[in-house]
Amino acid sequence: MAKKFLSALLAVLMVISMVPMAAMAEGERAEKVPTLAVGANDSNTDAVEAIKKAVGASSVTLGGDQGNILWFAMTGLGADNYSLSVKSASGAELLGDKYVGYDKETRNFKPTGEKYLIYVSLNNKAAGGEGQQVNEDALADGAYTVTLTNQDTGRVVATETITLASTESGAKWNGKQTTNAGGIEFKVASQGHFEKGLSDLQTGTPTFNVTSAGNNKWNVEVGGASVKYVSDYRKFNETLLQEQHGYYLGISIPKAVNGNIVSKMTLPCLDENGKPDTKDLTAGVFTEYNDSYCDLIFRLGETAEEAKAASKAIKLTYGGIAEQTYTFDFSGLTFPDENVKAEAFTGNLEGLNKNTSAIQSNIVAETDADTKTITVTGTAYEVKDWTEFHGSDEEQQNGHFVALKVSNPAKVAMQLYSPTEKGTDREWKVIDDGIILTRLDNLKEDGYKGKIKVGANEEGGTEWTIDYSGVDMLEATTDLQVDAFDGLINLTGNTKKGSDLQSDITFSRKKANNVTTISFRGNSNYIPKWEQFSSNPDEQEGNYIALKLTADGRIKVGEKPMTADGQLVVMLRESNDFKVNVTVTYTPEGGSETTDRYVLDFSAVKRLPAEIKGVELADDNALTGLMPPAYKDGKIVLSGMVEPKDSNENLFNDGKIKIDLGGKKKDVTIRFIKNGDKLEAVADPAEIAGNTLEFDTSMLFIKSANATDDATAAAPVPSVSETIPEEQKEAAEEVSKALANNKTEIEKAILQKYAYEVSNNSAAKETLVADAAKIVAENADKVPESLKVNIEAAVEDGLDGVSTIVQTYAKIDVVSVETSEDGTTSFEISITPMARTVVSTVADPSKVQLFDPNATEANANRRANAIVVKDEEVKIGESTKVTLALPDAYKAATAFIKHVKDSGEAYVYEGKITGASPRILEFTSEHGFSSFTISAEKPVLDPSSDATLSEVKVGEYEVTKVDNAYTVKVPEGTDVTKLPLTLTATDSKIKGITVNGTAYTEGMEVDLTTAATIVVTAEDGSTATYTLTADDGTVAPPKPWENPFTDVKEGAWYYNAVKYANENGLMDGTSADKFSPRVNLTRAQFAQILYNAEGNPDVTWTDKFSDVKEGAWYANAVIWAAENNVLAGYANGTARPNSIVTREDLVSLLWRYAGKPAPTGTTLDFSDASKVSSYAKDALLWAVENKIISGRANGELDPKGNAQRAEAAQMLMQYFSNK
Repeated sequence: MAKKFLSALLAVLMVISMVPMAAMAEGERAEKVPTLAVGANDSNTDAVEAIKKAVGASSVTLGGDQGNILWFAMTGLGADNYSLSVKSASGAELLGDKYVGYDKETRNFKPTGEKYLIYVSLNNKAAGGEGQQVNEDALADGAYTVTLTNQDTGRVVATETITLASTESGAKWNGKQTTNAGGIEFKVASQGHFEKGLSDLQTGTPTFNVTSAGNNKWNVEVGGASVKYVSDYRKFNETLLQEQHGYYLGISIPKAVNGNIVSKMTLPCLDENGKPDTKDLTAGVFTEYNDSYCDLIFRLGETAEEAKAASKAIKLTYGGIAEQTYTFDFSGLTFPDENVKAEAFTGNLEGLNKNTSAIQSNIVAETDADTKTITVTGTAYEVKDWTEFHGSDEEQQNGHFVALKVSNPAKVAMQLYSPTEKGTDREWKVIDDGIILTRLDNLKEDGYKGKIKVGANEEGGTEWTIDYSGVDMLEATTDLQVDAFDGLINLTGNTKKGSDLQSDITFSRKKANNVTTISFRGNSNYIPKWEQFSSNPDEQEGNYIALKLTADGRIKVGEKPMTADGQLVVMLRESNDFKVNVTVTYTPEGGSETTDRYVLDFSAVKRLPAEIKGVELADDNALTGLMPPAYKDGKIVLSGMVEPKDSNENLFNDGKIKIDLGGKKKDVTIRFIKNGDKLEAVADPAEIAGNTLEFDTSMLFIKSANATDDATAAAPVPSVSETIPEEQKEAAEEVSKALANNKTEIEKAILQKYAYEVSNNSAAKETLVADAAKIVAENADKVPESLKVNIEAAVEDGLDGVSTIVQTYAKIDVVSVETSEDGTTSFEISITPMARTVVSTVADPSKVQLFDPNATEANANRRANAIVVKDEEVKIGESTKVTLALPDAYKAATAFIKHVKDSGEAYVYEGKITGASPRILEFTSEHGFSSFTISAEKPVLDPSSDATLSEVKVGEYEVTKVDNAYTVKVPEGTDVTKLPLTLTATDSKIKGITVNGTAYTEGMEVDLTTAATIVVTAEDGSTATYTLTADDGTVAPPKPWENPFTDVKEGAWYYNAVKYANENGLMDGTSADKFSPRVNLTRAQFAQILYNAEGNPDVTWTDKFSDVKEGAWYANAVIWAAENNVLAGYANGTARPNSIVTREDLVSLLWRYAGKPAPTGTTLDFSDASKVSSYAKDALLWAVENKIISGRANGELDPKGNAQRAEAAQMLMQYFSNK
């Protein structure tokens, strides 16, 4: 049966001259819906009447006259097998073995008709229901749950509740069905109706959050979907125009609840006058359904504002269940932008015999969505005898006019409050073509302000004000006429146009005390070099405005006559308050010579700075180590490892740079101020060509004593992962080969920054050279002779013959490749930023050739001139540009990047592909580096598990947080039983929030007499619980941790670990406001941490280690650690306190501190387990088992990787918090 609108419903409504706000549609006839009615009566007679009423039976017969009948009346069961269960609150089954007489074993029954009845006598009972109809042990006053189950499908088809009550000491039993319809499940409509498809009304699937609002009342928050403005929905209501446009939403309601078919609906509607009303619809009208749901089309309102504010309610009655009221809130839906867009209309005014150039010039309309105001500026000329505008009224034929074109993205109909009619007969008129022609003189009494509204109905809509008060209304041709001049400026040898000087110039005029002030707005560009403008060098650089002046008279600018071409170029200067005086002298007909005075006021013009084309180091730069600067995001980026003056470590020589303004360069001196371990920069002069100079010094380091000789970014190192499946290896090799192209790179400036950081935290040069010598000795048969000799000489004779260099680079492992007949469809890579420290016989980093101890070819290392002594991972957290050369087999025109972090968080970036052979993919990683999968199809991320709160507000009171406990501070005596609460979740995709078990609504009142419990449910269903307590000052709340570190941001993976370590006195910062989470940890630092954990016990000084001097900040900690077998020295009697701790070293120290507990396992399940030193294996087994350390995203444990301060904090938190 085709779906159609209920003609019977329409007929009923039309007769009484009402129309539906919510219309209902039917669908195909489905199978019968099983229904269940239940009751108990102490007499057979009462039972018969109750059963007849429940199922509409004409006659009911009950055998015998036992009384105390518990009955179950059912319809629509069909021919399947069913069973009944009646359970008490404790779960005891009330029905006995013989509640159906013919199938004791299965307790099932098979209906024999459309209407089917089962009944038992509560008198027929026995302990456990053995051989009887009722279980005597379960029979008592109280509520029972009745369940009807289709045994063939295993599906529960109906559930009811009955409350039994006995009188006369159990002699009589009666029961009442008490089932509540509850928060039923609403769905999106199956399709559109009334000649509109569902896609014409909405996109996306709406969500319905049903929460209780009291007895039989429910609130329904609707969200998830986007609705569209519909302008011609005549079939929705053919008799009422205002119902034929607006926003609509298609929803469906269940046709049955717990076996009870809907018998009545009360829908919102409008009467013939368009006023809100309701209409009851009964079962006779809607007998046919679409499957198990019935479609409704709601008209939400004419505008988004109206729809969001509307509160529409429907009432539903299901069988014998009490009527339920569902009040809908549609504010969670997404509505299109209805904000008005306005601009000057240019061209011929159809039917009015005028072009807009004859009535206006330079008209600009600016809209303010917050105040709903359109501000119009520009010039309106005086027009006379415009009979086409108003043929019957001479006054209306003369005046000043402005033509605008208005629209809104949602395409909602708009109306004009007719400002072209004078008097009191104004009315709203629909704007058919978006063009508004306004006679400004009609608005004089209104302050030159008119009105339009978004919305086509007489009532409602969103009003906007059009403010024409800033329009310059010329009164006669003798008035000075001003226009922005954009053409070629008439100066000898000049090539500049007015459009080079300015943009968006508008103006307005105001006359007072016989002087007309013309005020200009817009933008004036900074011109760094314009010799043709003036021979005076002071006038060859600055901001200018070009104008065209005309008038019927002699024009003077200051004391100088206006040139014949009418061109005026003004240099904007503060010395004359950005103003120019102009006069117009003329002789009116029959009068004497007259001079009008004008002031051209440019003070509101934005004086834009010159564009900085680039920056460079000046030849006379005096700051050693300052690298060539860059200009990025409006800041001058300074980098390098600079050295202080020899005389004072806190003083630095000035830096010198040049600013390129395009054809002209300006010298700038930079003065440096030391702030902690960083430098701040100040420019002299502070402003250049309108630019206030700002610096980014995050890449500028003060060179430490142990810093390497050089630090630079190097080329990436791609490879194929050892774990890649065999069938993917060939394709993976092609990807790796492509990535080896020199176009592949991680943003060099970022890598350079970390090169400086690693270099500055390096071990001493003599230590690095000693380590290099050790590697040379271990590979004596492989190291080239020249390299071996130079390294050995550096150890014996001094360090001048070798250089230490830090090179940051990207290690790129191809993890997997997906292919098809068309080529590579996707590939996964793991990007790990690394920093290697090398000892080289060449000083130029670009000429470094690395020795490879794993090389098997005979001549593989013959040109090697450098030994890698350390290769460590670098944690990059900031937004970083990534450029990859794509393999030829990847042929897709698009690329999406799925970024999965080590913590499991996932993000999607959209890449940009350019070039050819190879094609280049560019994207920005916003969240550091780990696994990236490149594919043509945009991936769908798993549901978010983020259930955190970003903000908790309680009225205007102060709210503090410690862990998951919030405290609101209120004055003593405050009534805390009704405090307004506002909660904001970090993730907008959460499923919901409850407060003390009640669904949260914005601004809801909360009782804080006792602590409130707040539960946030994330998108994936996981939850987080918070408490909220009121504090009136009588009980001191827990003091929250105040984060002193500017480089530890909330949300960083290590934030909680740093908080724990600092809060518990384990770790301090590297300065007052820096924690330096990515800086490597030394042996001395970790010894101090464990010493802090022990409360800094007294230590008796002993000269145990030659490199630990009495009085050193770490001396007591190192001696304590040695005496307690936590830290061991080296064979040469040193402790090497400044050596970097590897991950396996740190775990070993912590394991010894813990007393060397025995691990339970014997195998480390990591791909690089073979790299674990024998002394560290038990320690790492113990740490992995106790979740103190985990592997990298690539499945490696990375035991030789350097331990950073953030990692140390994380391990300490895992250990101490679980002790």
